[in-house]
Amino acid sequence: MNRHNQRRQLSQADVQGLVQLMKSGKAREAASRAKKLIKAFPNAPILLDILSKAQIAENDFKGAAETLEKLLAAKPDFMDGVYNLALVYVNLDRPTEAIPKFKEVIEKTGGSADVFTNLGAAYFGLEQFDDAADAYKQAVEKDPKFVPALRNLGTALRSLKRYEESITYLEKVPLLAPRFANGHLSLGVSYARAGHLEKAKACFETTLKLEPENAEAWYELGVLHSHDGDHDRAINAFEKVDTAEARVKVLTHLHDRGDASDDVKTRLADMNKNEPKNLNLAAFSAFVSDQFGIENTHPFAPSPLDLVSKRRLLDDAEETHSYLVELMNEAAEVGAVWENNTTRGGFQTHGNLFKCGPALTRLEELIRDHLIAYQKEHAGHEAVLFSDFPDKFDLHGWHVKLLKAGYQKPHIHSRGWVSGVVYLKIPEGTKGNEGGISFSLHGYDYRKEKEDVPTLEHLPEAGDLVLFPSSLFHSTIPFEADEDRQCIAFDVLPA
Repeated sequence: MNRHNQRRQLSQADVQGLVQLMKSGKAREAASRAKKLIKAFPNAPILLDILSKAQIAENDFKGAAETLEKLLAAKPDFMDGVYNLALVYVNLDRPTEAIPKFKEVIEKTGGSADVFTNLGAAYFGLEQFDDAADAYKQAVEKDPKFVPALRNLGTALRSLKRYEESITYLEKVPLLAPRFANGHLSLGVSYARAGHLEKAKACFETTLKLEPENAEAWYELGVLHSHDGDHDRAINAFEKVDTAEARVKVLTHLHDRGDASDDVKTRLADMNKNEPKNLNLAAFSAFVSDQFGIENTHPFAPSPLDLVSKRRLLDDAEETHSYLVELMNEAAEVGAVWENNTTRGGFQTHGNLFKCGPALTRLEELIRDHLIAYQKEHAGHEAVLFSDFPDKFDLHGWHVKLLKAGYQKPHIHSRGWVSGVVYLKIPEGTKGNEGGISFSLHGYDYRKEKEDVPTLEHLPEAGDLVLFPSSLFHSTIPFEADEDRQCIAFDVLPA
């Protein structure tokens, strides 16, 4: 046979050349050379392995996923490949695909602290905080001094409102890594949520000594100064945080401090022109414009109370009753946390409820149909809410169960676009407007120039669906009936 027609074998020099490129930080060149070699040697797992690592180094996670999937099709028991694919799925925001890969690694290797920590992060991304905490605890058992696991465990427990337990883990982080600014920050946040405000303040100040530009520490410090009613220090802190929410907090503190209304009006008008999708600004603008008797120039929803829509989820009463029972049964299977912040005297689920059963999946479809109708009803409306309604959006829902005397404080959903509530169960024996939903231009304890603030109340029935701009303050009126009150709240989140 002619030597030139013989197929060349993959050599050690070929592989070593790729390895050397990776060690030299030349991941892009390594990827290019690996792809050429793969054309000649498509069944060489080592080339796919190196290519995937080069793609990861270049943040080409989509390409890395494709490469690793090919590698594992040829070599399914290659656990390093399985683990790397799980990490790539996390980076592609595909945690539901990452989790079984992490579990496969744990099952076959026993798992390291790092593997359990990344499994916890995947659960955390899905807001499955119980599972995340369990994974982080196993990471800590593997390595009690592993700072990422300790910090993430504290964060997961804080998300479960288990503040004191969160603190027991987070207090270890500054001892192990005293120069790790975000370790002090995380501990400070848990101290603050648990009501240990002076300890929290000390943690944030330590964070800022280590990282003077740490925006989250400045923000949390601003919140503490707000709690103390110290407008000057709050403004100083929030001015160091260049986020939409912080800019509005500066404006609200200027108003609450009693600064000249003309200055507040001027700043408001300038911000309204530049931030049409800042929902915190939309809420404050609607309130303060009414208080000053001026036109609301924020374009998102200038007259938000006029855009509240009350409708029935289904037309048929008998079907409605049986369907609501299905929804309550499915929602009851989802882990809920006792709330004592915006929600008082009740439970609330975490994660996206619409992914938790067939009845809930159908509910998402029904809500999308009603959203189409809601848009059609306001076709041609100049509000950005409708004129720039997102073509693609996600629906994120959660179950709220209020017990006797439970309620929700006035709040908005600043991440949303349209918000809504589907009422599953209304307690019998309520009096007057008990258990109703109240919409108002006033919230967050804004200082009032006048007491009279426009409001709108709706006393719902089981099967009602209410849609409204996410920038509109809403709250639940306490009730004294012995039965619970159940609903599913949701937000339209622009994709």
